[in-house]
Amino acid sequence: MDATRCDLGLLADVATEATAHAASAAGVELRRDLRPAFVTGDPTRLHQVITNLLSNAVKFTPPGGHVSVTVDSDDTTATLAVADSGAGIAEDELPRVFERFWRGRNASSSPGAGIGLAIVANLVAAHHGTVQVESSPGQGSRVVVTLPAAPPKR
Repeated sequence: MDATRCDLGLLADVATEATAHAASAAGVELRRDLRPAFVTGDPTRLHQVITNLLSNAVKFTPPGGHVSVTVDSDDTTATLAVADSGAGIAEDELPRVFERFWRGRNASSSPGAGIGLAIVANLVAAHHGTVQVESSPGQGSRVVVTLPAAPPKR
């Protein structure tokens, strides 16, 4: 990894823009609420985290639904959240969503190998962060990435 001080909000904006065409083609509205949030990390890998989360959210959201990406920070942490209005994940499947090659019941008819969220979890851990998923069937899902905030610029 090539760690540098970078703005998670700006990275999320770029990743959301890159996902906009696929979301539009799928009939999914992208919403953003992005604030500056500085972290020390590899911008390429963090972009990959955000893109994987957005791609999954768009893939599992039906036409007419929406995907929201938010970035915020405080003195010690930067938080990225990607939420969707999709089918959601059953409670018994939630503990397995970050396992490599695991695909839930809702994923059986969708393309993919079941490695996207495993990559997200590994990259977030490499940045000394955490990732959690909240979901209810029929209510969509929300993935929250929390990273240590970068020290103030001198």
